[in-house]
Amino acid sequence: MIIDLTTRKVKRVVKLPKTPFGITFDGESLICCCSGKDIQMISCTDFSCTNIPKTLMSQYSYIAIQGDKIVCTVPDDSKVSCLDNGKLVWEFKNESVLKKPGGITIDDKGNVFVVGMDSKNSLMISPDGKQYKQIQTKEYGLTEPSTIYFDKIRKQLLITNINSFAHLYDVSFY
Repeated sequence: MIIDLTTRKVKRVVKLPKTPFGITFDGESLICCCSGKDIQMISCTDFSCTNIPKTLMSQYSYIAIQGDKIVCTVPDDSKVSCLDNGKLVWEFKNESVLKKPGGITIDDKGNVFVVGMDSKNSLMISPDGKQYKQIQTKEYGLTEPSTIYFDKIRKQLLITNINSFAHLYDVSFY
């Protein structure tokens, strides 16, 4: 369902092959993950739906986009994948620091931020997927982290817990 937030009215109902989970916006299209299906792109001009071939998503996958780069979580395999036009660019998998990745976001420099739902933390992964830094843990209140969002204008990171408080951080590593 696409809702006009100004009028609070349903603008359009878009039929998808399965229930969507992670969703993002690239300025022209909504891009979403549907369990067991390829990534779906919904045009915001005519609401047509197309898929990105060879991008099969698992259940509860989250997604973020910057330019041609799409990053998505694969919770069942505890990994993060980076795709460019459907082709795998890099993959991050290190279960000693990231278990059951959930929400994911990208900053304006291409750094990827992701929460570990079972590892109860958040990581920053370098744009090439080769380096990472743990930035928050359960000791700082991440009891059940689920989603994350980077505000590129304010340089702030918002992390939500499933059943408790959200946390807002000023990011100053620039």
